[in-house]
Amino acid sequence: TREPVFSELYGSRGLINGNSDLLPETGVNADVGLTYTPNANYTLSASLFGSWRDELIVLEFDTRGIGSIKNSGKGNVLGLELGNKLSLNKQLSVRFNATYQRTENNSANPALDKLQIPGEARLTTHARLQYQKAAIRTWVESNYKSDFYYDLANLLPGDAYWLHNAGVEYQWQAFSIGLTANNIGDDSVEDFNGFPRPGRSYFLSLNYRL
Repeated sequence: TREPVFSELYGSRGLINGNSDLLPETGVNADVGLTYTPNANYTLSASLFGSWRDELIVLEFDTRGIGSIKNSGKGNVLGLELGNKLSLNKQLSVRFNATYQRTENNSANPALDKLQIPGEARLTTHARLQYQKAAIRTWVESNYKSDFYYDLANLLPGDAYWLHNAGVEYQWQAFSIGLTANNIGDDSVEDFNGFPRPGRSYFLSLNYRL
């Protein structure tokens, strides 16, 4: 069971409105995985996953570009995730993950039945290059998303996009301070057709671990 979070119930971000009448999402999740480590420098992992859910909570945009959170009924997800991690030396490592999934909305409405669940991309990838020396860790990453829709009727396809981020973090005992730059290419990535996300943005973080 997944209860709707506060932002889904009451959030209002201009283009997206919450829904205080949301019902909890219920269902069954299952996965099976395999990890292969031929040596200390390389790890390959693979997992098959499935999800069968009822009262599925989705974000859907209408033709005006207004987003709303709603329960769409039954739906299922089946997919495969592959992960690779390679340590080039003691300081430098690279990681690559890819997920391919097929989603299906099981609706009593024949016009919506068997269509793709909105917002759930068929293909996503993540690549990260990291360099760490002593207490300083730097990294750069790229994320890709493609083949997804904004609406239950699958009439509003989303454009595939890349997003690139970078960051640096300093660790001192239980404290860490980090600076992250998101969307370093200042690319125009749309949450909905014609409505771009923020461009390049910076975040400063301070963490303490017990």
